[in-house]
Formats: sequence, C-alpha cells, structure tokens
Amino acid sequence: MSSRLRRCKTASTREIDLNTYKAEKAACDELLLKTKNAYAAVLAQAKQKQDEQARQDSRKEASKAIFDADTLTTELAELLIDRVLVYPDKRIEIAYKIRDIFD
Repeated sequence: MSSRLRRCKTASTREIDLNTYKAEKAACDELLLKTKNAYAAVLAQAKQKQDEQARQDSRKEASKAIFDADTLTTELAELLIDRVLVYPDKRIEIAYKIRDIFD
C-alpha cells in the first residue's frame, strides 16, 4: 500500500474537532473555487479559439469559392450574403456574412 493511500485511509478514519473541520473545509472550498474559475477560463479560451478557427475556415471557403467562380451562383450567394436590403429610394445594401471580405 502506498504512503499516499495510507495517509488518505488514516485521514478518512480519524476524528477531528469542529474548528479543524471548518478550516480544512474552507481550504478545500477555496481550492475548488480556484479550480472551477481556472476551468471556466480555459473553457472560454477554447471556445474563443474554436470561434476564430470557424471564422478562418469560413473565410478560406469563401475565398476558394470566389476564386473558382465565373459567375454568382446560388451556392456562392448563400455562402457570402447574409441579407440584401432594398430601400424605397432604390438604394441597395448588401450585408455579407464575412466581414471585410472585399477590403
């Protein structure tokens, strides 16, 4: 039996007073909170990286489609265009799905 396991087994069977319990619980609670916060930060960072990768993949796909296209096909329009707004004064505004694609 390893010394670590022996210590845990001993710790789990010994009795402690209320103040010691409260102190150890507070220390465990603090460590748990720090661990949860670190996990949340890592999770948020991973989500941000996934979102950025998805944007890059979308831009790459759009660039390839534009390069390969001879005309504006339905597929290309669906890939590039979010919405087209036509105003009463005959002004047309195109909102692209990918920002700054034509800059």
